[in-house]
Amino acid sequence: MKTTKYSLVTVVILILACSSVNAGGWQTKLSLKAAASAYIPASGSVSEGLNAGGLFKIGAGYGVINKLFLEGSISGGALSTPELGNPEIVVVNLNAAYLLFHGASQRLYITGGAGFCAVPGFNPEHAPSSASIDLGFRYSIPAGFNLLGFNYDFYIELTDHFLLEEDSFTPYWDKGRYNLVELSLGINYFFRASSPRPPKPLPGQELFSEESEDKEAVSIEPAAVEAPPSTDSDGDGVADYKDRSPNTPSGVAVDADGRPLDADSDGVPDYIDLSPNTPYSIKVDPRGRPLDTDKDGIPNFRDLESNTLEGAPVDEHGRMKDMDKDGIPDNQDKDNKTPFGTAVKDDGTPILKVPQGVLKSVQFRAGSFVLLDESKAELVRLAEALRVNPKVVIELRGYTDSSGGGQQNLEISSARTQTVKNFLIQQGIAPERINAVGLGAVDFINRSNPQAPENRRIEVGILKK
Repeated sequence: MKTTKYSLVTVVILILACSSVNAGGWQTKLSLKAAASAYIPASGSVSEGLNAGGLFKIGAGYGVINKLFLEGSISGGALSTPELGNPEIVVVNLNAAYLLFHGASQRLYITGGAGFCAVPGFNPEHAPSSASIDLGFRYSIPAGFNLLGFNYDFYIELTDHFLLEEDSFTPYWDKGRYNLVELSLGINYFFRASSPRPPKPLPGQELFSEESEDKEAVSIEPAAVEAPPSTDSDGDGVADYKDRSPNTPSGVAVDADGRPLDADSDGVPDYIDLSPNTPYSIKVDPRGRPLDTDKDGIPNFRDLESNTLEGAPVDEHGRMKDMDKDGIPDNQDKDNKTPFGTAVKDDGTPILKVPQGVLKSVQFRAGSFVLLDESKAELVRLAEALRVNPKVVIELRGYTDSSGGGQQNLEISSARTQTVKNFLIQQGIAPERINAVGLGAVDFINRSNPQAPENRRIEVGILKK
């Protein structure tokens, strides 16, 4: 029973704490409720000895601070057991209900608290009982009219009761903690507390003082209290005295408080909302349209690039279009048809590739390693390609024809490759990126004529990309 005592103490502390809070701007409300409930076992230890149960519940609630109610309820009904018939059950709960969402046609609460469950009628020495902690949700729909001066909601509530005492139901079911799920369908009545003030005396009416010679009591009729004016200035069907928006344009649909309907709850009334189905919590402009910071036609909540340049073409996800997939947006790409995988510059134009093979325009004076002027244009292009591909390392290979001796051919081919290397260094290419070798009279291109001029050449090979 220790758990029961601790649970009851916790509930008392909760009530005292909430009751001490100043209600402030909350319009104090009382509520009465009635419901039919079904109890369903939700753990193995219970389900072996308990099938289900049905109860009828009554209760009351009191609004203590904004959106928060304290509630108490008592339920009575019967359980279904395979061996013990249908024993009676009584459940008492003290809960708090917090309003999570309040719309024109629906409300959602989260509920929680503590309770006590007893099953009378069994052997008094072993009457099963248990304290519990409760947690659940309640969904209600306002009825839209009142009956006998009351406003009421229809509601459905799902609550999980966590039973606490380990020895509860021991004579009949397995030991252990377990829980029961309660599903309730009910009706909730609301009314506001009132404290009418005594009327002021009418003009000409006076009360005799204790010192007056005439001690007869004077009966004063209370002043007639005029009913609130029924004027409806904006013709929306809600009288001005309770209209929260008394200047609604003619023909605009309103809720029970006279406010224009706002189906998507974005703060912009439907009659001026250009996007009346905006997803919940999305930021909108004064006309109810989802914000579009970069003005690309894709709202921020769907825009994967919310800072694209104004006027830039974008896809359905707000990303700037890139036709050739080279990473450069089309509005900045000077060549948006480069082949896939081609390395490009910041403007989208292809980066020069380092050529491989024979440098066809590179020629030398006969028997010399002096470059001819017509050779320099091709070497300038080679240097430019090396600059835009800074990781590439090349090898210059020099060949001669079969004229001359073998050692002479080897020396002149080496000198020629060194001349080309020196030219590239002068163009700003690091020496360590160029390996120069002379191979002499080998690997003829024209094997049928070893002395043919095409056998005298400089070739480029890629050592590292």
